[in-house]
Amino acid sequence: MSMKRGMWEQELPQAPEDVHERILKTLADLDKQTTVASVEKGGNLMKKNNGERKNMVKWAVAAVAGVAVCMTTAAAGYFRWNEQAAKTFGNPSEEWQEETIKSKIAEPQDVSVSADGITITAVQSIRDTGRIYLLFRVTADDDKIDWEEGFRSFEVTTVDGEALNGDDMDAAYNYGYNAGFDNSSDFDAPERKDGYYFIDLMSADPERAWNGDKMAVTFRGFQYYTFGPGGKEGMEPADSGVHNWKGLREIDGTWRLEIPMERAENRRQTFDIHRDVEIYGVPVEIKEVRISPLWLEVVYDRKDVEHLYKTVTCVQEEDIGDGLFPEILLDREGGVLMEYTNRGGPAETDNPDEMVYRMATGSVVDVDKVSAVILGGQQPTIVPLAEESELTEEEMQRYQDTLDRLLEKYR
Repeated sequence: MSMKRGMWEQELPQAPEDVHERILKTLADLDKQTTVASVEKGGNLMKKNNGERKNMVKWAVAAVAGVAVCMTTAAAGYFRWNEQAAKTFGNPSEEWQEETIKSKIAEPQDVSVSADGITITAVQSIRDTGRIYLLFRVTADDDKIDWEEGFRSFEVTTVDGEALNGDDMDAAYNYGYNAGFDNSSDFDAPERKDGYYFIDLMSADPERAWNGDKMAVTFRGFQYYTFGPGGKEGMEPADSGVHNWKGLREIDGTWRLEIPMERAENRRQTFDIHRDVEIYGVPVEIKEVRISPLWLEVVYDRKDVEHLYKTVTCVQEEDIGDGLFPEILLDREGGVLMEYTNRGGPAETDNPDEMVYRMATGSVVDVDKVSAVILGGQQPTIVPLAEESELTEEEMQRYQDTLDRLLEKYR
């Protein structure tokens, strides 16, 4: 984007106010001196002596450059996550936000495309090996963004056209995904002109996940609803399908963005457990726990899991499955590093003796601090990551106290 002098106040990155004022004063002084010189010579500003104008421009550039380093450093220090992204990932502290920015897990984005009255701007990406979260701001010319709007389809590809999301299980890069407008589930919310749209991609195999430095996202067909005199209360499904409501409209457009990002560093920690835990009273061996900033896996003995499902008949299968999912991560002091997971389930594995449960984390996890995992379900199970011989009663009590507080919180 070319920066017009009159728009610098709006377009400068966030930095201390005195930096802005010094730059604006420099430009104002330049305009003043240029105008005075032109009037004194009685000439046209555009016909001013080339040598004098070049010197003046050099002076202006030098003056602005004098604060450029300060501005750049300050802007980097002042950048915080987008508010919506922070909310999605558990409102991390400012210190942890800064750390994830420095380590290139979280990156600000500013790539935009406009067509057919819709503007889509990538505002932030959060990434590690195995998972990519993209946040977009969508702006419409009119009040078209409501509780049930969205795009007819979208594609995430490499810039060379290799698909990252899709139905081809044999594709080079196979990502499951979740997408939609954040905070758009309020049926009574008024229509508005802008909102945040997210795409959350999780690889079926983090070991073979895409790790390039630029991806392309193509949106097609922006769909929204109009309401007659009956308003939302009068909405009825049309005969052609359950989801085809009367009042559905579509802007038949295509919007494509190419989004640069840093290559992901492998920060995964693998913990060898190889001990049994009791799930609904049945011993199940946990072989490994693998934790990355944006996803985690628990590797079970497959025969033990199959035996669990056959043995526990008084609990629904869905609840048994919940007991196998990792949901909470703790540090050594019993502090909560992650309070919930977003989504996931059994994952593909080449080892026939293993069953892997992979989850997307509900926050960006500091993997160096994790010391215990709590499995979910009706009877949550604490799984310390240290060797049994290294555990103390005090540590186990801290873990239990934290679990009790969380259970009371959600009861």
